[in-house]
Amino acid sequence: MGKKLKNLAIFIFFMAAAIYFHGCSSKVMIQEPCIGVITIVGNDPFTKLAINVNDKDVYLLECSDALKKELWKNQGRIYQIIYSEVKKTEAGISLVVQKAISLTTN
Repeated sequence: MGKKLKNLAIFIFFMAAAIYFHGCSSKVMIQEPCIGVITIVGNDPFTKLAINVNDKDVYLLECSDALKKELWKNQGRIYQIIYSEVKKTEAGISLVVQKAISLTTN
C-alpha cells in the first residue's frame, strides 16, 4: 500500500507541474516596455543575460551580440527593454530584445 501511495503522489506532483508550466495558453503577457535591473543568471559556463523586474520576475534576454556585450558590461544598472517576442523555454521566459535603453545615469 505504501509504494502505491508514493507512486500516486509522484504522479500527482508531475501532473500538477505539467499543468502549471504549460498553462491554458502558450501566450505570456509581460508589461511592455519591461523595466528592471540587468543581471546574469545561471552558473559558469552556462550563464545567461537576464532582467530582474521585481526580485520575483526574472526574464532571460535574447539580443544581438553587440547589445549582449553592452548589457553584460552594465550588470546592475536599470534598463528599459523593448522586445518583439516572448518565448517560453526550458530555462525560463525569454524576451527577444529590439532595443535596450539605459535609465541609470553615470
